[in-house]
Amino acid sequence: MSNTVNTYCGNLVAEPYFKRIGKDNAVARLRIACSDSRKTDDTVEGKPVWQDYNNLYLDVECWGQLAINAAASLCKGFPVVVVGKLVTDTWETQSDGSEETVTRSRLKVKAHAVAFDLARFQVNSVRTSNAGNTLEGHTPAQPMDADALDRKLNGEGTQGMEERHLSAEDVISPSFAGAPGGDASGAPGGEASSADALVGAAAGDGPAPF
Repeated sequence: MSNTVNTYCGNLVAEPYFKRIGKDNAVARLRIACSDSRKTDDTVEGKPVWQDYNNLYLDVECWGQLAINAAASLCKGFPVVVVGKLVTDTWETQSDGSEETVTRSRLKVKAHAVAFDLARFQVNSVRTSNAGNTLEGHTPAQPMDADALDRKLNGEGTQGMEERHLSAEDVISPSFAGAPGGDASGAPGGEASSADALVGAAAGDGPAPF
């Protein structure tokens, strides 16, 4: 039975992770929070509070030009639409204080496409080949290549920051469980406006990525 391609709408809860793979390839990993939302009777400074439910946190993996474009275009808190296959990532590690090898696993989405959710945003665009779109009154954007993006995200003379693995079998420590939230403008899949207060996944709360 073939794996089904799915679509996920959510907000980034951390900055993208980007790494060069040799001279001709690159990988970017995103962590997104997906949820439904409903308006509550509570208010914060006169603004309605939206409550998340059916929360889902996903790691998203992008390769090649998609990785470069996603890492160059997205930041923590941005709403995205991801199309890809849900797969299981496994690796082996040693338990603390023991030489025993333990298998860890986590679910991730291998992305075929990543798009900006335009429900509450307007964006400029630039093609990495020859054309793009610029909103009136805006300066035309310039595409970034993998080298420039690596320097921007990881600094000079680096090969990408160290990747952290977080598995389904691990016990989440308070430092992971209480990771700061993103500057999300709305709950993914909800009906909150930019003036509404947000909590939970819509506000970017959730475990630290990777």
